[in-house]
Amino acid sequence: MLHYSFSTIFMAFMSSSVIIIIMYLFFLNGNTLSFIGKKLFAFFIGLVLLRLLLPYEFPFTKTIPLPDALSRIISAIRHPWFAFGNIKCSLWSVFQIIWMAGIVFQLFRCFRGHRQTRLYLLKYGRDCTRAPEYKALLDDICRQYHKPNPFRILKLANQNIPVIFYSRQPYIILPETMDFSPDDLYFVLHHEVLHYFHHHFIIQGFFGLISIVYWWLPVRCLFQKQFDLLLEI
Repeated sequence: MLHYSFSTIFMAFMSSSVIIIIMYLFFLNGNTLSFIGKKLFAFFIGLVLLRLLLPYEFPFTKTIPLPDALSRIISAIRHPWFAFGNIKCSLWSVFQIIWMAGIVFQLFRCFRGHRQTRLYLLKYGRDCTRAPEYKALLDDICRQYHKPNPFRILKLANQNIPVIFYSRQPYIILPETMDFSPDDLYFVLHHEVLHYFHHHFIIQGFFGLISIVYWWLPVRCLFQKQFDLLLEI
C-alpha cells in the first residue's frame, strides 16, 4: 500500500529541492544547456514534478533510518498535543490545515489574477486582429501547420515585449510603441504562435497547479526560472 506521512512529504521536498538546485547551478550557463540538450533538461524537470506529484512511500522502496536528532524532531512534530475523539492534533495536523488553506488562497489568487489580466487587456488593448499586415502573416503561419487561425492581436501601450496570453482564445500582445519590420514581425508572430501550437498553456497550467499545491516550497522560484527557460527554448 502507498504510505503518506510527514516523512514522505519531507523526503519529496528534500529530493526535489536537491535536484532543482543542482539543475539550476548546472544550467546557469546557457551554453551548457545548448550543449546538453533540452530533452535532458525536460527529463530533470519531469522527474521533479513526478516526485512532487507522488509524495508517497511505495511498497518496493527501501527505508533508510534517519539520524537520531532528525528522528526526534519528526517525532515531536507528529506527537499529538490532544485529541477530539479519533482526531489527534499535532504540529503535523496544523501544518496540513495551513497547507490546505494556502492552496485555496493560491487558487483564488490565480483565478482572480487571470480574470483581471483578461479584463485589462480587453479594456486597454487596441485590437489589430483584422489589420491586413497582421492577419495575412498569421494566416500564412497557421497554414504552414495546417491549423485554423484562432488568434487575436492586441497592441498595449505599456507593454515592453511581445507575449501570448490565453483565455478562451489566444491573445498575442504586441507593444504599441515598438515598430517591427515585416521580417521581424513574422518571426515574432511565429514564435508566439508556436507557444500555442506546442500546448505550452497546458504545460504551464500543470506546472502552475504543482506550484499552487507546493506554495511553501522555497526553491519554487528557481524552478520557475528553469521552467520558463525550457518553454522559451
